[in-house]
Amino acid sequence: MTVENVLVTSGYGAVTREPFVQINFDDRFTTKMTPENARDIALSLLRASESAYSDAFLLEFVKDKLGGDDSMAGVILLEFRKWRNTEQEW
Repeated sequence: MTVENVLVTSGYGAVTREPFVQINFDDRFTTKMTPENARDIALSLLRASESAYSDAFLLEFVKDKLGGDDSMAGVILLEFRKWRNTEQEW
């Protein structure tokens, strides 16, 4: 699914008397959630974005600066991802 427009809004339910965050994807899909869930999703998106950039850097660095091939870059990337998922506490 390609998403061109994402609209994020907030509100307060008159009936539920609870705050909510609503996300609309291209007028095709809408979801409501608690502010806590929205924060969790936002943090997950930020972490995934940073991981994507670091993966890209590592692959390009191995290939361009170290003269490695795709296979070597892939092995190093897999090890880096293992480290990132198990050792990174910050």
